[in-house]
Parts: sequence; C-alpha cells; structure tokens
Amino acid sequence: MADYYTQYSAEIDKLTDDEIKWLEVRLKDIEDARADDDGLGEDDNDLGQVELQDRTLWFCGRESGDPWAIAEFVQGFLKQFRPNGSFSMEHTYSCSRPRLDGFGGGAIFVTAERLEHVDSSTWLRAQCEEHKKRITEQT
Repeated sequence: MADYYTQYSAEIDKLTDDEIKWLEVRLKDIEDARADDDGLGEDDNDLGQVELQDRTLWFCGRESGDPWAIAEFVQGFLKQFRPNGSFSMEHTYSCSRPRLDGFGGGAIFVTAERLEHVDSSTWLRAQCEEHKKRITEQT
C-alpha cells in the first residue's frame, strides 16, 4: 500500500489586530465544524496545519491539505482586509512508492476578486493532447 501526500508551506504576515481577531474566529469555526463532523462527508475546509503566531498565519501541509480550500479561505481574508493584496502558494503531490499517478504539483494565485490554479498533471495532459493533434494533422 502506498501513502499519498500533499505538501506546501505559505504564510500571510504583518497581520493587524483586527485581522488576527477575524482569523481566530474563522479558524475556530473550522475547528468546531471538524469536531462536529460525523466522519461520513468530505472535509471542505482541509487547510492542513495552520499556525497563527507573531502576527503571521502559516499554512503547512506535511502530509495532507487542500490547496483549493486554502485559496478560498485566503480569498475571504483578502476581501475583508486586503482588497488590493494577493497570495500565492506552490504545492506538491508525492507518494511513498513510485506510482505512476503519485507525483505532481501545482500553484495557486489568489486576489480578492479571483482564484487561479495551475496543476502540473492537467497541463501535461493538455501538452500531450496538443502534440497528438499536431502529429495527426501532419499525416
């Protein structure tokens, strides 16, 4: 059996007192929702490990976490406090065994108005399809 991992590390720094208060409430809400979860549904708020200290919010995925959930969480923060700000994060997918589907990665870019995500597997498949199409057109 293989273990699959999602790994990342990113932060929002220079937090104000109001931002810290808002983050504490939101993170507590997510924690409470996890505690109330009956284990039957998917966790829509899998932010991985989150630490709030020294006026910095740190997202850390050592084994799991959902980069898209982080993007949505951060977008709410940006809308509330930093409408002209942005956030970016790269992430990797890895596996404890050399499985064909076990590796990849991506990146997210977030503003108050938009979420962008690039996934290496999706990009690679598109490149392969484009190449096949060109070869077919040449023959």
